Parts: sequence; C-alpha cells; structure tokens
Amino acid sequence: MTSTLYQRFADLEQHFFANLSPTQMKNLTCNGSLQIKDSYLYGEFAFLISGLKPCLLVCFPDASMNTVFKNTVLDNVLQNQSRFRVYIMDRNVVSDEMDLNGCVFVVDQENSLAPTIMTLVQDKECSSVSEQTLAQILDYPGSLPSNAGELETMVEVAYCDVTKSSESLTIVTTFAAQDREVEKVKQHFEKCKQCVSDLGLDLKLSIRNPEI
Repeated sequence: MTSTLYQRFADLEQHFFANLSPTQMKNLTCNGSLQIKDSYLYGEFAFLISGLKPCLLVCFPDASMNTVFKNTVLDNVLQNQSRFRVYIMDRNVVSDEMDLNGCVFVVDQENSLAPTIMTLVQDKECSSVSEQTLAQILDYPGSLPSNAGELETMVEVAYCDVTKSSESLTIVTTFAAQDREVEKVKQHFEKCKQCVSDLGLDLKLSIRNPEI
C-alpha cells in the first residue's frame, strides 16, 4: 500500500504544480524569490506514510492554495484508507514563527502523538503552540534558537532528493538545528534515507551555517 500511495501522491502533486496559473505561481514563489520545486511535498509525504512523521503540514505562502492542494491531491490520494486523516486549521493558532490558520494537517492516527495533534487542530481553546511541540509532531530533530547566543550556533539542515541527479537536487525537508544537535540530525537522516529508499528516493544530507 505504501508504494501505491506514494506514487499516486507524486503523480498528482506533479500535475498540481504543472497546472498552476501565472498568478498562483507568482504567489507560491513569493514573486519568484523561491524555487517552485522546493515547495514539493512528496518527500514529507514519503516520511509520513513510512511511519516516520506523526503529521504532514501543508503551509504554502499563498494560504488559499493549501485548500486547493487538499482538494486536488490529498483527498484523492487518501480517500480509500483510514489511517491518515486530513484537517484544515480554521482558526488563529500561532507559534513564535508562524500562524497556522488555513494550514492543512495530515495526521497519522496510528502515531502516539496523534492525540496531541488532534488537540491542536480541534480544541477551540487552543490558540498557541510552542516551536518544540511543532518540531515533535513534524518530526524535526532540531530546534530554533531560543536566545541570541544560540543564533551563533544555529545550522540550517536540508534533506535533498538526488534521485535524478546529484547536480539537480530537490529539497524535501528543511529545518534549523543547533551545533549540539548535529549528531542527532545525522542519525535521524540515516533512518529517513533508509526508510524511503524502498520508494525509490535517494537522499543527501546538507548542513550549513546560515548567512546572517
């Protein structure tokens, strides 16, 4: 089932991005400052259905496209299974870095963190979420700087798909981490790389100091 779900997702996602209007393309790339290929979610979806991620978050720069992506890709891929449920955040829930209103959550109901995610999505009294909790439910093994000193020790991490060519890579997930977390990041990467290799993905790890 996993390989079938993954291929169906990859095909529909490719079709989704290939059929964007000029306006949609402009909005999703923030007027061309981003590469559209770095908005692809097939890698994150592969992690989700492989049991690595408790939750997949769809959060495009143009929030209206989150719903379009849900309707055209996610609903079609997941309609005949019961393990994964799709939800739209319909209220203002904020972290230190982002507003989750309008974002789409795909939840693995078999994951031990599913109750935490459901509280976040459905509890109307919940209006904020910590970056630490977000990192847990999205399976990011790093943390954002919590003070000025940690800005100096922050690194940018990316897992890149080099299946087609090492010269033409696609970032499939990216997050911040601290120097002290690099070994944990490397272990996490190796686990992800091994799990998704069965789906035909070849991943490469990139860790670099940000340009401040």
